[in-house]
Amino acid sequence: RFDEFLRVNREFHSAIAAQSQNQILQEMLSSLNARFWSIGRIVVSRNPKRAEEIRRENYEILEALTSGDVN
Repeated sequence: RFDEFLRVNREFHSAIAAQSQNQILQEMLSSLNARFWSIGRIVVSRNPKRAEEIRRENYEILEALTSGDVN
């Protein structure tokens, strides 16, 4: 289910960029998404533990955003 994982991961980061209301950031992320997809498939298929690390990192990002922790 790497494809589903990577799709949700991209949506997560795109949602953060959208909330920033920073058009340049959104455009940059959008232009990199295809590369992230290609590289991500290789990384997580060769090292499934990396997917869990990414999930944990995203959770930490979400916790920081929801708590207002800017550090």
